[in-house]
Amino acid sequence: MLILIMIKLAVLIPGYNEEDSVNFTLNAISKKLNEMIKKKMISRNSFIAFIDDGSSDKTWEVINKFKKNKYNNLKALKLSKNYGHQIALFAGIKEFHSQCDCSISVDADLQHDIGLFDKFIEFFKDDFEMVLAISDQKTESFFKIITANLFYKILNFISFSKIEPNHADFRLLSKKSMEEISKHESKSIFLRGLISSLNFKKKIIKYSVKERKFGKSKYTIFKMIRLALDGITSQSTYPLRISSITGFIILLFCFISSITVFYDYYVNQNTVPGWASTIIPIYFL
Repeated sequence: MLILIMIKLAVLIPGYNEEDSVNFTLNAISKKLNEMIKKKMISRNSFIAFIDDGSSDKTWEVINKFKKNKYNNLKALKLSKNYGHQIALFAGIKEFHSQCDCSISVDADLQHDIGLFDKFIEFFKDDFEMVLAISDQKTESFFKIITANLFYKILNFISFSKIEPNHADFRLLSKKSMEEISKHESKSIFLRGLISSLNFKKKIIKYSVKERKFGKSKYTIFKMIRLALDGITSQSTYPLRISSITGFIILLFCFISSITVFYDYYVNQNTVPGWASTIIPIYFL
């Protein structure tokens, strides 16, 4: 007798101060999972895992209310403070990787197209360990398109491994790839770079970013800059090399300049009183 083994899916949702959108998001995703269960695409034991990134509003209360009253297969993880989107998603991967066959990560504002879940699972059944969703940028602002393209060009120029441009955190990961990611120990993590470095079979699909229905984006300019810096410093040693070379050049310049000061002071003896004792400490610093 043929036994059909169903896929246990975990939908990972990192979020910060999303009390306005979390109810809509959880309802939409649970409805989608029920549809997939009816189609026998995934197991009835599939679940949603919300990772609360230290929210200061009522996000955690809404999650617990939803968990008790509406959806039994909802799991939740609350971080002690706001660590950032990448750390929150990494915490979810590390916490739930042993409880599922694969995971799909989506943002809490649900700008990702959950209609692609079926396609994710189809590729997973075809033995793809990672399915990466790439934005087609059709619905994004001109500023975001320009800055994102510039960031990925710089990153891929200096990076150890090539990262797919416009690869956000909308992806499917197999249990095997999640286990590999969970071994990462760095406090500063850039998942897109880490995932691109893994030698697993992967598939690229495209999607259009949807409009945010509730609240405002929590990804400020400062957070985007910090993410970009984490990406650059975690993916390459070039910044360290550049700073080392620059430091050596400055040191050499200051050494030569200091010799010139001593020469003017002791040999030429034509310096203004106090000039040498001021300049030498400046060069030293």
